[in-house]
Amino acid sequence: MSEALEKGEHLAASGAWVSSSAASQETPVIPFQIHHRIPLLRRPFYQRDQALAERNRAIAERDRAIAERDRAIAESCTARQVGPFRPSWAEPALNDEERRVVDRFHDIYYSKLDEGRGLHTIVLSWMGHEMLKCPLDLWVYQELIVASRPDVILETGTYRGGSALFLADICDLVGHGDVVTIDVDASHEAGRPRHPRITYLIGSSTAPDILARTERILGGRTNVMVVLDSDHRRDHVLEELRSYCRFVPVGGYLIVEDTNVNGHPTYPDFGPGPWEAVDAFLAENDRFTADRTRERFILTMNPRGFLRRVG
Repeated sequence: MSEALEKGEHLAASGAWVSSSAASQETPVIPFQIHHRIPLLRRPFYQRDQALAERNRAIAERDRAIAERDRAIAESCTARQVGPFRPSWAEPALNDEERRVVDRFHDIYYSKLDEGRGLHTIVLSWMGHEMLKCPLDLWVYQELIVASRPDVILETGTYRGGSALFLADICDLVGHGDVVTIDVDASHEAGRPRHPRITYLIGSSTAPDILARTERILGGRTNVMVVLDSDHRRDHVLEELRSYCRFVPVGGYLIVEDTNVNGHPTYPDFGPGPWEAVDAFLAENDRFTADRTRERFILTMNPRGFLRRVG
């Protein structure tokens, strides 16, 4: 979703809600006039009801604009064919020797990066934009998006925007979905890719104002997929898990990236990180489970990190 949609939080000041594709001039500005200087609960009942009705109409108009945009993209992508095939998911059944081989290769694959000085094993380019991912994990993300068609994908840890663009492009191919990506570092902002489905937020992923802005952007949309890839220290990841789990529907995914560090099985000197945060989160929250069937390619940077909501 474009940054224009995120600016809907300023609708009281501007008097208009800008649709998600306004930046590309594909949909019109949607009127949204209310008496914004009078707190809603302090107005007479007839004014309050009128304001609520106007707000509901504006939300409905926004949803129609998003649907029209998605239909236009679907019609324009004549070469795109989303087929009915869905792969069989199963947890890899490895014996002890096979697990040792996988863990050894995993450690080589990750450590050869050598903090960016060695092989660019996880430094990838998507359409000329950098991201730090394992290609096998990206393929799993694509399969999840096609199968579940999320309304919104929430990503923490934007970096240079390559992964946000990848997710938005997959949404383009599916013809549905928006991406909200959050990063505390604004130093890469100028070079990040622009796409009508992407909204960038600058700030800490766990800050109350960022969480409030994220909820406003969601606007009641409930089919949400979350990918956590910001500060990997245990306490921060655990706070993210507690903050973002409420957005994920039953059957949806809350993905914790880089659970492989701190010796699981690589980078043993990292210290408590995402793996330990997942341990703590699952111990206190029985609505999620680690879905290891999503590790079917055997190598993943997110072991035990594909958390599926079951209740």
